[in-house]
Amino acid sequence: MTGDFFCSNLEIVDLSEFDDDVGGPVTDSSVVHSGSNSLKINAHGQYVFLTLSDVAEVSCRIYIRFEDLPPDDGSSYYFRAIEFLDQSGNTVCKLNLERVGGNLRIRLHRMEPAETSVYYDYEWQADVWYCLEMFCKKHDTEGIYRAYLDDALIVEETGLDTVASEGIRTVRVGGNYYGSPSGSNPGSEWGDVWIDDIIIRDTTDIGTMETEFNDGFESEDFSAWDGTVSSPSINDAKKHCGLYSKKWNPIISTEEGTYINLGLAKEAYFEFNIQFGTLPTDGNSIEFFQAGRPDVNFFIAHLYRDGGTLKWGFKHRHNGTLSALATYTIAQGNVEDIENIWH
Repeated sequence: MTGDFFCSNLEIVDLSEFDDDVGGPVTDSSVVHSGSNSLKINAHGQYVFLTLSDVAEVSCRIYIRFEDLPPDDGSSYYFRAIEFLDQSGNTVCKLNLERVGGNLRIRLHRMEPAETSVYYDYEWQADVWYCLEMFCKKHDTEGIYRAYLDDALIVEETGLDTVASEGIRTVRVGGNYYGSPSGSNPGSEWGDVWIDDIIIRDTTDIGTMETEFNDGFESEDFSAWDGTVSSPSINDAKKHCGLYSKKWNPIISTEEGTYINLGLAKEAYFEFNIQFGTLPTDGNSIEFFQAGRPDVNFFIAHLYRDGGTLKWGFKHRHNGTLSALATYTIAQGNVEDIENIWH
């Protein structure tokens, strides 16, 4: 897996993790998909956006929930959930949820090579969370548009001229209510709209990311990982199995290790073997596992020494605060067994 991405479950209540917000959307703690907050939209023109570096590929995934469905009264109703704009500020493509002619549907509306729309009929429900994703690749001959619903591909166009010279600069999430007649504001017909767990990735579809990862370091490098921090190394002197292991030095002022991007996983299971060549001194700890977002850790596992006693420790973040989740005290008679053996 490669590529940088942004993810938010709206825990920062002032929305400052986005480049800006427009129209006054707010965070709401009463209806959430995960964490403590979601983004609530209840008027035309409310959205958040992120500015990219004129990228050739981008994918955005959100969870969305409607308080009400638009009425089946013969009028047309639209809600723009995701929109990509190019470096000139023009729309590249957008993903709408609509009721037109009595039918509920999802619409991928794109502008290149010519303006057109592809529809997917779907009878979504009020007060249910749905996962929506839109992907676009800019290329002169191999351009791509895709849309996903609950991780299933529902729209795909490939082999298009999507004007590679105009990179994608802006991603908007949330936004506009539209209605018929033109200019009406049917926000009161839709009720509130909540959006949560936003991911924006600048390489390939989020829906195609691996759900299982395994590395025994037998490649003698870290090419299977998305990146490294500082300078971990491949080691052949100590290994649990195979020929190699990963070695890092915890007695440094900065973090050192490798990382992998999982997307915004709701559940995850991790298993690894670890050996300590040195033990922490009193009042200090060695962190050997972290899980979270690029800007914040949600879970940390560490070995620490508290008043001369060695402990396994686990921390988790809730409502913005990192606190101890559980500890396991290592019997003093077993302290020497912690060093230089595999766990």
